[in-house]
Amino acid sequence: MNSTPIIIRDSPTFDHDIINAFRNTGHCLISKPFPHYTTIMNHLRSRLDEVFKSENSAKKDEPWHNETTERIFNPHSKTITTTSDFPEDLRKLCDVVYKASRQLGLMVLRSFDLEFGTNLVECHTPTETVKDGSHMVLIKYLEKTSSSDQRMRHHCDIGTVSVLHVFDKTEDLEIRTDRETSNWTTVHDEEVVAVNIGETLQAWLNDKIIAVPHRVVNKHNKRRYSMPVFMGVGQGAPMPEHVLEHRNYRKRIVQDEDLVLPANSNVEEFVNSLSSDQLDKLKTVFHTMPQEDPDDIYIPVPLNTVKNYYHLQKLFDIKRI
Repeated sequence: MNSTPIIIRDSPTFDHDIINAFRNTGHCLISKPFPHYTTIMNHLRSRLDEVFKSENSAKKDEPWHNETTERIFNPHSKTITTTSDFPEDLRKLCDVVYKASRQLGLMVLRSFDLEFGTNLVECHTPTETVKDGSHMVLIKYLEKTSSSDQRMRHHCDIGTVSVLHVFDKTEDLEIRTDRETSNWTTVHDEEVVAVNIGETLQAWLNDKIIAVPHRVVNKHNKRRYSMPVFMGVGQGAPMPEHVLEHRNYRKRIVQDEDLVLPANSNVEEFVNSLSSDQLDKLKTVFHTMPQEDPDDIYIPVPLNTVKNYYHLQKLFDIKRI
């Protein structure tokens, strides 16, 4: 039996239930998150094999997840239909899900505002001066040869709130409800969405609510689709100073003047450009930190995205560095 709290979106106790759920387990499931949810998601699922066909220019391979995923970024954006062969009718449907997911995320953030006196909703609401900092991703997890392989290593998201739609009952999504134990809870109900908080929100709330790790395992070696919507603070938002300074908002990076990776650099070229002393310093970081929990690792390089970390780790794995 799933011990994860299931919250009713329209419940008069929604705010109270959200706070209790995140205090007790670090996440929650929300039932029927918007009208006609099952019908909309079933229709989307019926089209995903089509849009992830090999020649679709919207699709991107992601080697930082050990080449087990393919992704379509921001399928709700009008840009995607002008720059790729993503179907317009499907884009509009994704836009419906995106807007409904953002609204749900704002409801969760409002619950925290009411409890802790924060300004989360304000910082996540686009205005003339504040940009929309949220984004959506369509993810296809490929079949793997071994059922023991993890599709995505355990991690905590970096942002504030993640709304995760799961299309397939593969029972591959697991959430660790307590950082101090190795107990994992399986999320497998297609009529609910999983909601997690990220480490930015944990910092915002001064650790009163803790972000818990989640992972995707490979129990049945089946193709699997998911659609997360990551809530993020928009550029120009009045974010508290202590959040700006927090290491997790800076993508878990510790600055080091000796190691600088310029924006949009090729990671392998960057590594090849390092002196022997710089390379030794980088190797020390990877080999002295706990590899079983890579999200706790500090990297002495101002990397631009978390993806670069996984590229670096892959280079270590194939003994290129």
